[in-house]
Amino acid sequence: MFASKETGFQKVAPPTLNRLFEALLFPSLNADAQFKLSKEDLLAAVAGFLLKVCSTTTVSTIYSDALSGAMCHDISTVFSTGIRFRLDGTPLSIDEYIVFCGRSAELLEYFSSLDIKSPSLKSKLSDLTETLILGSIEKMKAQNEYTKAAIQMFAGLITSNVIISTSVIQALNSFINESMENLITSEPEAIRLIGAILKLSSSAQQEFHLLLLRKIVASKNLDALKEYTTKSLTCSIPRVSLPDLDELVIELFKNKSVQGRDLVIQSLVVKDGVAGVSQGAVNVVSELIHGSIEDFLAACLSGEEQNEDRVLFDLRLMEDLSRSSVASLWALPNMSLILCDVLQIASFKFIIDNHVDVSDLALSLWKHGTSWSAGHSSLLNVGVTKWRSQLLDDEYPATSSDFILFYQRLKDMCSNEPSLLSHLCQSLPSERGGLDHVNSKLYDLVSISCHH
Repeated sequence: MFASKETGFQKVAPPTLNRLFEALLFPSLNADAQFKLSKEDLLAAVAGFLLKVCSTTTVSTIYSDALSGAMCHDISTVFSTGIRFRLDGTPLSIDEYIVFCGRSAELLEYFSSLDIKSPSLKSKLSDLTETLILGSIEKMKAQNEYTKAAIQMFAGLITSNVIISTSVIQALNSFINESMENLITSEPEAIRLIGAILKLSSSAQQEFHLLLLRKIVASKNLDALKEYTTKSLTCSIPRVSLPDLDELVIELFKNKSVQGRDLVIQSLVVKDGVAGVSQGAVNVVSELIHGSIEDFLAACLSGEEQNEDRVLFDLRLMEDLSRSSVASLWALPNMSLILCDVLQIASFKFIIDNHVDVSDLALSLWKHGTSWSAGHSSLLNVGVTKWRSQLLDDEYPATSSDFILFYQRLKDMCSNEPSLLSHLCQSLPSERGGLDHVNSKLYDLVSISCHH
């Protein structure tokens, strides 16, 4: 805490700095535009002035310490009491308090980006930051009219430069355990906390990240879960999974939940070889996708009614996953088999004529999915095998033009990979003489697709 003598910034600061300080933190006092400055300009003016005073040898250390101490003390006092640091002790309205919290956090963030030479100023700012973080946690636990302001203060203070003490970690553990689930449910702004907490990423703090995930899953707030899975991709802690999250993601996928679709996608994105759900859950989703597409193809062949909505959901999900991370798409088991089926849907006229939307989406997915060259070899082997077996089946309803298109798309996929292209062409007969009717089809395709 700050010594009692470090009070009254308005008594210590030069008049101009005092007014700049008030205009920054209490813009309602600057309603008459006494300072025609933007918030960014006010931040630079206040921080720059104080930094210069504390680093100038011609200014006494006693004065610079008193000035920086008074600023820190007054910010802390206003945050604690909600009363403006003026002699009249005017209480702040809730809206004014929210603005004060946001701008105080921005001021400290601005200071953290500067090269501060004064050990005294650096120490005071660090102490103030910890005091405000701890105070924010207490106010968030109280869950009252000041909660939104406290969330804004906490989220603004947690930056990459902030040093987190053991006492903050302990307070966070208590807050997450006792209050996080209810706060996420009752206050939409609380979702901002997730990204801030995940910034506190080190192996020593992984336990409370796991606790955080448990509380978010328990809340069943899809927006909060999506925020967690998205932000966990950019923090330095290893991704963790929970059985409850696995069950939720699988259930959302089975129900083709539009609201939960983004959560499913983010849960499948791989970071350092690990998805946001367990490998078992990834396997289940992959099997369900594969089954859905195979069922659609079988229904098209038999002339039965097809569930377009189901297969469209799966194709869109895979396309969006490939746009986010094509390597994550290929982390799904059986992706070569799945994409081979997708290529059939995109290439065969008997499907295209009756299911234009599905075929168009399948072609788009094929293009995105095959942009990852590491998957070309396995996909080519599966594709050639499937293509040959269907071509040699006189009962299969695809036309010669369909098979040419299928083959050409396989060729285009590996056009920049000579070894694969050679393998593709060598898998077919090179001479027509003595071939039966079926293998003559193969030769004709070789002539069209390989020899041109």
